[in-house]
Amino acid sequence: MTQPAPGATARQVVRWHAVAFLNLWGDDGGRGTRTFADRLPQMVADLTKNRPEVIGVCELRASNEPYATDLFAAEGYVRMAHSHRLGIYAVPTAVKASTGFYRYPTQNEGAAEGILRQRLKIDGSWVHVGVTHLDYREGFAEGRVHQMNEGIRAMESFARRWRLPRWTTRSVILGDLNSTRWVVQRALEPAGFKDVGAGADIDVIAVGRGRRILSASHRRTASDHPIVEATLGKIVPVEPIDV
Repeated sequence: MTQPAPGATARQVVRWHAVAFLNLWGDDGGRGTRTFADRLPQMVADLTKNRPEVIGVCELRASNEPYATDLFAAEGYVRMAHSHRLGIYAVPTAVKASTGFYRYPTQNEGAAEGILRQRLKIDGSWVHVGVTHLDYREGFAEGRVHQMNEGIRAMESFARRWRLPRWTTRSVILGDLNSTRWVVQRALEPAGFKDVGAGADIDVIAVGRGRRILSASHRRTASDHPIVEATLGKIVPVEPIDV
C-alpha cells in the first residue's frame, strides 16, 4: 500500500484488468494461411485460458473473422471490433463505446497497415485499446518508427475526442511491431509509453508510463508468434474501517 503524506488519503494498487495479444499467423500467403483453420481452435483456447478481459489479434482476415468470432463466443468473449486484419475481443461485462480504424499514411507495399482503436469501460474505468501490426519488410526500420508515431497520434486524437484524462495512462497498445527495440525506444517511450516486459521479441504490450503492471509474460501457442499477456493495476483509495 502506498504510504500517504500526513492528512492525505491512503491508497492501494488493485487489479484492474488483464490483456493478451497474438499474431494469429493467418495471412502469410504460405503455411500459416493454409493451416489457419486447423490451428485456430487451439489458439483461441490458449488466448482465453487465463481469462483476460481484453484480447487483441492480428492477421485475422475478413474471411476468417466469423469462424474466429464463433470460437471466441464459445469461450465467453464478444467481438468488439475487426478491421484490416486486426481484431479486439472482450468479456461481456466490458462496456463497448466508440470504435475506429486509422490507416497509416507511411506505407510500404502490401496490405494496408494501421491501428484499430476501441473505447471500453472495464471495472468502472475507461480504457482505450489500440491493436496494430507494423510493416515487416527489410529496409523499412525507420518506416516502422514513423508508423508507430502515427498510431500514437491516432490514439491521442481518439482520447481527445472523448476527453480521456491522463490519456497515456488509460491507453493500451497491443501489436506485432516487427522491431526488437527501435519502435519502443524511438516512438513509444518518447511519447510516454513503456513496454510491460512480457519478454517476446517483436510482440509488445505498451501502456502509459504511470500505469502499474502486476504481471507480464509470454507463452507458446499454435502460431509462429507467442501470446503476450499482462495484468494491469490501478490505484484506488483505501476505505476507512468503521470500528
